[in-house]
Amino acid sequence: ARLQYENIDLHIKETPIHPMMEWAIHNLASRLGDELTSVNELVRFDVQIGSQTRSYPVLISETIRGKTLRDLEKRNWNQIDQKQLTWMFLISILTRPGDGRYSNYILSQDQKVYCIDNDISFGEPVIRGSFGGQNIHFCSAPFCDYLNEPLHQEVLKEFCSLDSDQTLNAWLKDVIEKETEYLILFNEKERKELYEKDKNNPFQPTILFREGTIATLTLQFHKLKNFLQESLEKKEIITPNKLLQQLISLRQAKEEPIGSIVSKKYAAAQT
Repeated sequence: ARLQYENIDLHIKETPIHPMMEWAIHNLASRLGDELTSVNELVRFDVQIGSQTRSYPVLISETIRGKTLRDLEKRNWNQIDQKQLTWMFLISILTRPGDGRYSNYILSQDQKVYCIDNDISFGEPVIRGSFGGQNIHFCSAPFCDYLNEPLHQEVLKEFCSLDSDQTLNAWLKDVIEKETEYLILFNEKERKELYEKDKNNPFQPTILFREGTIATLTLQFHKLKNFLQESLEKKEIITPNKLLQQLISLRQAKEEPIGSIVSKKYAAAQT
């Protein structure tokens, strides 16, 4: 649902599945660079119906005005905000989106691209399928459209100047504090009832990091910085495809690097 009143423009989602993940991705993105996602906050609604009170969680998000990439023709690289989209590519390597479909990206009136659905993040880029096949779970539509375009040099240099350990430590502190706030919204009994209400899409106010997620994120941050620093020193052209090649995994040992597998799949999709 959408709420508009004078200068207020918000989207309201009842009983979101992973509101903490949405908040965590926005917080991390805002620490790194440009605005890439919408501001969001989980709140509790108490609705009086006769003599009974119904309580449920609602995720309130800032509305990004524009059209989804699904509803638009592909923009030329020179027609969009290259600095902002370069930040989008960098944060995507760190957060590993799993549901970055065209319909989940909005192009605003000032030609910036925003991701409006981030609750499926920090997944494995490649999952072994049946009969030894490989399924690509890294899903980000902008990589499909601008795979071989030159990324903005100033943004790459700014990313290299970040203190990765300090950034991630501060981010984790914020995540822990916000998780505590969200848990207080509903008592244990209410959380259980909300979780069991829809077992296919259970509400969960805590952050759902798989084992090894933070270690992978930390190493990925360092690897990406090292790659960018070396490439910039050599004055090489850096593209989104070269960023994909830097993807790593601590969970799966493969003869071919994870990043190489993902890069080849995205490149093959271009032909």
